[in-house]
Amino acid sequence: MIIRNVVGPYPSRRINDYILIVDVVGPPKKCPYNCIYCPLGNTKVKTSKVHSLIPPKKIIEDYKYIIEKVGLDIKAILFNGLGDPFLNYFLKNIIEDLKKINNELGIDLEYWIKTTLVPLTYHGGSRLLKLFNKIYVIFDAGSREDYTLINDPLDYIRLNDIIRYLSKIDIDIVSETTLVNIDNEGNWKRDSLELLASWLRRARIKNIVLKTLSRPPRSKDAKPVSKKILYSVKDYLDEHGFKVNVLLSDVRISYRRVVLFNESDLYSLLLRKPLDLLELRRALGLPIRDIAYLLSRLESNGLIERIPWKTRIFYRSVYRR
Repeated sequence: MIIRNVVGPYPSRRINDYILIVDVVGPPKKCPYNCIYCPLGNTKVKTSKVHSLIPPKKIIEDYKYIIEKVGLDIKAILFNGLGDPFLNYFLKNIIEDLKKINNELGIDLEYWIKTTLVPLTYHGGSRLLKLFNKIYVIFDAGSREDYTLINDPLDYIRLNDIIRYLSKIDIDIVSETTLVNIDNEGNWKRDSLELLASWLRRARIKNIVLKTLSRPPRSKDAKPVSKKILYSVKDYLDEHGFKVNVLLSDVRISYRRVVLFNESDLYSLLLRKPLDLLELRRALGLPIRDIAYLLSRLESNGLIERIPWKTRIFYRSVYRR
């Protein structure tokens, strides 16, 4: 099975339009965190050290492949996937090569990244941040207890170190905050929010993307909060001077058609983002029967799994060496 490291198109809640996901880490999942709500399952390699991972040549090859299928009408590239993108030593070269190709093709899009910021905090490389239009940093907790329970970081990582690092750089950062309900407790409670707001102020972060679980989490203990709680937290943060954008689970985008989407393409997409049939229909623009056929082929070969969650059935790829 060929594993592509550029996947999509994916309907994004951030802009209610289509984006591509660029995974510069690749399987198995590698990250400084093992977040309780992560839909990609357990972190297999828990690390903050920078390594030579997916090389630029492979990313460019996969990017050209997917662009030929989906066309040039893509609004953004999100560096995300099976771990923190800053773990890849080649990240700078990859971005520069992508920008060069897009300039040649006349593609005008934004470059986003989602990160823990841990690799930069402990191993340097802040200049890389300037290569991105938007930088989403995972901030879910204000207390050590919440941080350990929700994000399960490497033992030596301290929130204070990340905040101190951020306070010294002059770059706009967006906090991506996921509210989690764990036995009617969690980071949505007032005392937790007060601590979180205090950390964000120290880091000089003004913009927050606020969301809750929208697909099956790593741990069954993690549950989404209600829409009422979500907007209550937004009101609290708004009142304390933050600009908050709530990401709801529904993405209202018209269907689109993808040419010659095959089993490897679908496997690569579901390896980075578990999706249900409706989401796949919206992303791919293919008839449900065609998508169901591809899913059945992958499932019969043990390459994907079905995950019942709430009232929906999600499909997630299973990685085997």
